[in-house]
Amino acid sequence: GTEPLYNVIEAEASRRGGPRLLSKPWNEFAAKYPNNGEYFSKMRPNSRKSMIKWFEGVQALVPDDLLSRGVAALSVGAESYLAMRSTFSRSLAMLTICMHVLGIGD
Repeated sequence: GTEPLYNVIEAEASRRGGPRLLSKPWNEFAAKYPNNGEYFSKMRPNSRKSMIKWFEGVQALVPDDLLSRGVAALSVGAESYLAMRSTFSRSLAMLTICMHVLGIGD
């Protein structure tokens, strides 16, 4: 079966004994904007610098090898790991190409 990327990352983080890495910062961020109408009006005044600082703080919570270890945990062996990694790479490449063709940025 398939597994959402977020779930793979969170499962691997919990296997390492850590907290749900992304849940806390996301919940704190989302709590500031209870409905979407307020979201855009409150986001506009934030500076690029403050958003980059917030993102880097969240990014620092995620170990570099978390995704790789999460995929490895889903694999039953080396062959299935390589197959999953290859499928993920092709899917990501196709998504990137489609976004480029449609003119959608990062």
